[in-house]
Amino acid sequence: MQILLALMAAPAAWLLVRHELLADYRSGVGQRRDISLPDGGALVLNTDSAVDLAYGAAERLLTLRRGEVLVQTRPDHAGSRPFIVATCHGRIRALGTRFTVRVDDDGCRVTVLEHAVEITPRAPSATVRTVAAGQQSRFDANHASLPAPAPLQADAWARGMLAAQDMRLDAFADELSRYRPGLLRVEPQVVGLRLSGAFQLDDTEAVLDSLTRILPVDVLYRTPYWVTIAPRKK
Repeated sequence: MQILLALMAAPAAWLLVRHELLADYRSGVGQRRDISLPDGGALVLNTDSAVDLAYGAAERLLTLRRGEVLVQTRPDHAGSRPFIVATCHGRIRALGTRFTVRVDDDGCRVTVLEHAVEITPRAPSATVRTVAAGQQSRFDANHASLPAPAPLQADAWARGMLAAQDMRLDAFADELSRYRPGLLRVEPQVVGLRLSGAFQLDDTEAVLDSLTRILPVDVLYRTPYWVTIAPRKK
């Protein structure tokens, strides 16, 4: 039965990968891309992201297939077409704004930097949420959370920085691992250590090295692609 289920799931998985490979714009692991939009707006793709663009008569549509984007919208000089970001979980309508959208298996996170957005989950019965500047919301196909204060420097990645504010080490490692190939793990004894600071994403090896100076940890390389953050040996 497990083999049958795997065979049934394989075509859907390949279709998803195919959509991402054929996306209008893509970024690799550790890469960021700046893109100018046809209406004068701007788009920044974060690491390992893929988007499609479709500007039609009724709307300006950006489909986020994978990863994370920073969007800066502009007024529609061709009419009054709304600017929409679509994901597998729902749609985000820009209300004259600058915002980020990050998609993963569990849902989407929207952070508004200027003005506001309107979130509409995919389910017809879901409540539509308006999120204002300085707020963020997570949503899936059925529900959008109430807006909450957004973290400071939520768009730091667009400037090549990973901003940490009293962040647990395991959460920091999860975030850093998005920008480097291979496996980055944290041993259980040190997952709860906390750190703050701004770290350059263009050199993740230097970031790992800096951890040994600010925390009581060692960084162990089994291979260049299998790295463990462990308690410092006494």
